[in-house]
Amino acid sequence: MATGPDRRVRKTRQALHFALVQLMMEKGYESVTVRDIIERADVGRTTFYAHFTDKEDLLRHGVENLQDELREAGTARPAGTGRFFAFSLPLLEHAYDNRHLSPLLVGRRGGPLLRRWFDEMVADLAREELSRRLPARHPTRVPLATVVPFVAGGFASLLTWWIDDGLQYRPTELDEMFHAVAVPGVRDALNL
Repeated sequence: MATGPDRRVRKTRQALHFALVQLMMEKGYESVTVRDIIERADVGRTTFYAHFTDKEDLLRHGVENLQDELREAGTARPAGTGRFFAFSLPLLEHAYDNRHLSPLLVGRRGGPLLRRWFDEMVADLAREELSRRLPARHPTRVPLATVVPFVAGGFASLLTWWIDDGLQYRPTELDEMFHAVAVPGVRDALNL
């Protein structure tokens, strides 16, 4: 028995997301209207509102879909095994594979809302993984609530630099660099 939306719903949502992304690339998020989206996606206004409350809801849904994919990559391994920050390589690969969309994330085209949600997504993924790694009542040198924004901010800044620099490194190379810088400090701060 299928648990997700049926094929028609997925196809409609995909068309709406694609239209939003195209329009954001053309004129920036703030200038895009629901009317623009439905015309580009070739769906009716009623159909749009059957799926989303507004363009912000549509954008949020796209970010949540990406977060779910990255979360799956991170939880595919048992806690405490494998590399830290399982989200980092899949996210870097996603950015590399979709480099034509990078102005949305690091530039003005995506707007501050997209950037805020992206930063929150990375923080959530880091918090979830580090929480899984910490044994119950494990003493730490630095509170987890302090480590999470350090990791998320560092990753977001590194990603922005990489995109601005023209993606000069392969995703695997940048992931190694991120881990080389972040993991020793996190291990020390959390006594892992």
